Amino acid sequence: MTFHDTTTDYEQILSAVKEHYNIEEHIGDVCWFHDALHEEIDAYVVKYYYEAKQVVLKYDVFKAISLYEELYVEFEIEETPRKNYLKLYCAIIKDEFMSRYRDELEDMCKII
Repeated sequence: MTFHDTTTDYEQILSAVKEHYNIEEHIGDVCWFHDALHEEIDAYVVKYYYEAKQVVLKYDVFKAISLYEELYVEFEIEETPRKNYLKLYCAIIKDEFMSRYRDELEDMCKII
């Protein structure tokens, strides 16, 4: 069964990432959005921290840990469950976001 996150507002994150785009700086750079994406995911998670546990449990905690380790490094357990959910939520958002919008964001910088 494919996971489909209906809780997170990916359009809000996409809009925020696109605000970072500067055609003069980013033309030809297909990786232009990575720093902006990281920044905007962090901002989203801080603002909507209460969504983290719900999304992680729906995704599956063990799958989320594997995803985190695939995207970043070894998952180190934090002192509070909330921090753990937030870390995993960031990984889920990044993975889902990239599968939905990577092509669109890469296309923004291509010379036509």
